[in-house]
Order: sequence, then structure tokens, then C-alpha cells
Amino acid sequence: MKLTLRDRDKIREGIIEGRRKKSLEVAKSLLTAGMDELKISELVGLPLEDINALAK
Repeated sequence: MKLTLRDRDKIREGIIEGRRKKSLEVAKSLLTAGMDELKISELVGLPLEDINALAK
């Protein structure tokens, strides 16, 4: 079965979205454990603004 470019783009977008969701889950767990927001941002590769939004 051959995938069209559109199918490949959708798969790629899904993978990126899945990775972001997982990073957010990990960041939330680290916040709950009391880790510093800046350190979490550095470790999971998310912008500090996203980490700060989770902390609220």
C-alpha cells in the first residue's frame, strides 16, 4: 500500500502531536514532584511558558 504525501503529512503531524502530549505529561509529573519549572523546560524541551501554564 502506497501512502500519499497527504497521508505521510498526517502521520508526521500525529507523531509530533503525540510526542508533545507525552512531554506535557512528563512535565506535569515533574511539577507534581516539586521540580523547578526552568529545569523541567530544559529537560523535556518545552518552552517555559508551557511549563508555567501547567503549573497554574
